Amino acid sequence: RLRKCNIGDDGARMLANMLEGNRTLLVLSLEENRISSIGASEIAEALKNNAALTVLRLRQNHIGKIGGVAMLDAMKSNKTVSILDM
Repeated sequence: RLRKCNIGDDGARMLANMLEGNRTLLVLSLEENRISSIGASEIAEALKNNAALTVLRLRQNHIGKIGGVAMLDAMKSNKTVSILDM
């Protein structure tokens, strides 16, 4: 749980790199972390190649329409995320 850690887009980018090779992390809570559409898009891209994560929580960030569309696009190829809370 990384709620209110102010990771921002730089932290989101690092987490995205980790998510691409992730085989064990099932739940990632990133609420209130100042993530914009840039960071959300990085995470979304990583989710296209992630086969482990089942829950992603991004509430109270600033992902906007662009980040939301990126997440929607990622969900087309991601088969494991069953809860996406934005």
